[in-house]
Amino acid sequence: MSEADPPHMPPSHAASTGPLRVEELIAFFTPSVGEEKARESVGGALSRLHFAHKNTLDRVEALAVLDEIASTIGIVGVAARFAKARILLRKF
Repeated sequence: MSEADPPHMPPSHAASTGPLRVEELIAFFTPSVGEEKARESVGGALSRLHFAHKNTLDRVEALAVLDEIASTIGIVGVAARFAKARILLRKF
């Protein structure tokens, strides 16, 4: 992890390529809402989209999960919109 990375965010160099691990997706939310709410939000979206069996997501799947969460009112939805921006900037 570089010094520029917040403690609960995935390292910048690891977030730049390849599929996204579900744990990385959860890490986008943890600083804002805590680990329990992050896992609940991501897990719920994964279930609703029938991705609950997956450990990694491609770009389209990750964006679908974030779109699902972004419709939530409050800080969870705001965090999802910021996470979506990070995914859109990510190189797959």
